[in-house]
Amino acid sequence: MVLRMSRPWLHPKTGTYYFRRRIPKDLVTLVGRKIEKVSLRTKSVAEAKHRFAAHALETEARWANLRTGYRSLSLIEIHSIAGEFYRTRIEIYRQGEFSPFFNFAAGGVIHDYIENGRDEAARARYLELFGKEIESYLSDKGLLLDTSTRKALDYSVAKALSQAIGESFKYMGGDFSPDPDAGRFPQIAAPPARPEPSKKSLAEWFDACLSA
Repeated sequence: MVLRMSRPWLHPKTGTYYFRRRIPKDLVTLVGRKIEKVSLRTKSVAEAKHRFAAHALETEARWANLRTGYRSLSLIEIHSIAGEFYRTRIEIYRQGEFSPFFNFAAGGVIHDYIENGRDEAARARYLELFGKEIESYLSDKGLLLDTSTRKALDYSVAKALSQAIGESFKYMGGDFSPDPDAGRFPQIAAPPARPEPSKKSLAEWFDACLSA
């Protein structure tokens, strides 16, 4: 059966449109499947075309990142990603869609990791709560990070999550004033498939943060 991959595919039973595209042969083993198939969550052909085009760009970027292999990111790229986690949490918290009990407990785990970043047990407890979420983000972007970059990202995301949790407690008290530190996160385009090498190693930067 020949699949038409250049346009939204209409599911014959549900009437919902899907994005479907063959995964390049050189990436099949890495991705673990031969076909990229994702629901576009719409039955409107016009909206499906728009979402198809957007998803196609994201897919091509993810494949380009996978072809790059394991890589490092610059500091601005790492903090930009952390900012995405912060903004996602803030959108949820402002709607009141969170458990204050979980945030209180999670905040303690995050604080322990931030204060004791070299303690593998503290890092393990933190990743038990948020590791899958970080892995899911990286998988969606097709980012394969070297060890030092991944540790730096984990640490930066932890600080972003701690900042967002602090805002959630403000919201509980009826204070929805803007976070004065929200602007600290840089907003840049997705990391390029082949970044320029960093002048300062992330291991040096990570050690400096823990020593501060």
